[in-house]
Amino acid sequence: ASVFKPFIFAAAIEDGIEPCRYLDNDSVTLSGFNNWSPENYNHSYGGKYSLAGALAQSMNIPTFSLFLMIGFDKVDRLWREMGFSYPLDDMPSLAMGTAEASILEVAIAYASFANGGEKISPYMIESVSAPDGTIIWQYAPPHRRERVLSERSAMLMTAMLHKAIREGTGAAVHSVYGVKIPLAGKTGTSQNYADAWFAAFNPGIVIVSRVGASIPSIHFNNGSYGSGSALALPLVALTLRKVEKQ
Repeated sequence: ASVFKPFIFAAAIEDGIEPCRYLDNDSVTLSGFNNWSPENYNHSYGGKYSLAGALAQSMNIPTFSLFLMIGFDKVDRLWREMGFSYPLDDMPSLAMGTAEASILEVAIAYASFANGGEKISPYMIESVSAPDGTIIWQYAPPHRRERVLSERSAMLMTAMLHKAIREGTGAAVHSVYGVKIPLAGKTGTSQNYADAWFAAFNPGIVIVSRVGASIPSIHFNNGSYGSGSALALPLVALTLRKVEKQ
């Protein structure tokens, strides 16, 4: 869903497009794809949005304009470098977030924004101890991490995704649930409200939630119940609020 959009924007930033660059929000129809037209969640048209504003408000049409501007290959290359295993289809609807990914892969990719553009390798076991407490194995982090984004691009993406939490589709984290720690992140709602996503991060934590059935035919029928901000965001917000109280 729309948790995919930051990878289009990151590819654009890496290509030299600045967050203040404006994108069209005009209606577009593709005759070669059965007259397919991207639509915004709020069905609005017209005007222009900066990259930062379009991402914060999760605007589909400006995102599609950006996707056409940079092309599929740049997005595909970044997608693979970030470690996603599912291949991307070079289709216009990709800009709306039709890609598939596991929740672990999304967390690893968003961690690249939090880590200044470096990709992490997650692990589950910190150490193994003998009955007397002697440590017989200790995890040793790699000396060098793979860089998938420049430090500048990661910093700009973090700022843009912080805007998405501060005043965009993820604002309820602070305004409704009262989470106090600073966060950046992105909501996501798949087609027909089949999956709801929310990814949030800061330099100390990356947390991702996904709510949905195993098959897309089981879904909500409106955004009031099935959107990322209504369904997935509360899981992250309530978890973080509980942690803050400890």
